Formats: sequence, C-alpha cells, structure tokens
Amino acid sequence: MLNLPTSARYAVRIMVFLAQSSDGTSQTKKEIAGAEGISVLYTGQILLKLKKAGLVNSRRGPGGGFVVARNPGTMTVGDVLRTVDGPIRLAPCDEDQCSRGAMCVTRRVWDRATSALEGIMNATTIGELADETKKNQAFAFQI
Repeated sequence: MLNLPTSARYAVRIMVFLAQSSDGTSQTKKEIAGAEGISVLYTGQILLKLKKAGLVNSRRGPGGGFVVARNPGTMTVGDVLRTVDGPIRLAPCDEDQCSRGAMCVTRRVWDRATSALEGIMNATTIGELADETKKNQAFAFQI
C-alpha cells in the first residue's frame, strides 16, 4: 500500500484548519493540535516547516498564534506537500539515483503515475478544502 507520510497529511489538515479563519484570527499551536488531534510537539514541528516556507505567519504575545500567510485560494495541496516532504514522487526513478534509470521499462509507469498525482495535488487548493469543510460543518449542524 502506498501512503503519504503522516507529516504531509497533517500539514494539509493544519493548513485547512488555519484557512477556515478567513478573518485573520490567529490560532495557537495548542488550539491547532487539539482541533486536529495531533500532538502539540508534532504540530509545532510541522508549523516550523510551514513558516520557514512562507505558508504561515506567526504572531507573538496576547492574541498571538499562527495564520495563513498567503491567499488559501492560490495555495495548493501540492505546495504544502512539497514544503513538508519534498518532491512528490512515487518511486525514486532518477538516473542519478538508480543505475537502471535509463533502461528501466517500469520507469515510464512510475513517471506517469507521479504526473497524475502531482496534477491532482496542484489543482486542489487549500481554500477549496477549507470551504468544503465549512459546508460540511454547516450541514452537520442542520441535522
């Protein structure tokens, strides 16, 4: 089974959570961790990577915390995944890393699958996911 690393999945969840605060309200590391069911320590490690890449900003002092640094409608899931986990690849099919790279017949399959996956991740924005989450929450309150 192929799985995205936990850090990548959590990073996307953290960004969606922050994007739901479109009024610019900051969220503390503890609030984010509690809302997403992630340890505070792990949340902090992910937030550090996201901040270093310019995807989130932090504010100190009373009312401080974290906010999205860019418009969630222009920030893609692919941006977040690459920030936390590096390039999106299903297999390390690179001639520099594999002596069979130039003659491997399966490389074409892995490259096509990677391209398809990248296409989906780059076409899905954090803003879309935040909007969908808000709609799902509103629907749940109606029931």
